[in-house]
Amino acid sequence: MCPRFSDIREELKYIDIATLAKVDGIITHAFNTEDFTKLIDRAYYKGIPVITLENDNNKSKRYAFVGTNSFEIGKKAALLLIKATGEGLRLLLFLIAIPMGILLKTI
Repeated sequence: MCPRFSDIREELKYIDIATLAKVDGIITHAFNTEDFTKLIDRAYYKGIPVITLENDNNKSKRYAFVGTNSFEIGKKAALLLIKATGEGLRLLLFLIAIPMGILLKTI
């Protein structure tokens, strides 16, 4: 099961369904909200390990967190772009998705 979009209510619904179905484990993107913490903890108390991806909920009883270093990814992507353009790059535009919208950063 997987939510169609990054909708917190839909993600919460699927974690709840998985917990009620007594699955062997849950791997999920997580928001650091009280609702997510409660659902992750409820799965934990029912013996279901939860692993969070990309975003952590470190206040919960999640089993593990798997993420990436966004700074290193951006740095490597920029170096590859410079290489791909023959070092003729004059302007680099970063589009970063944040909860409140899109952050634009030019370098």
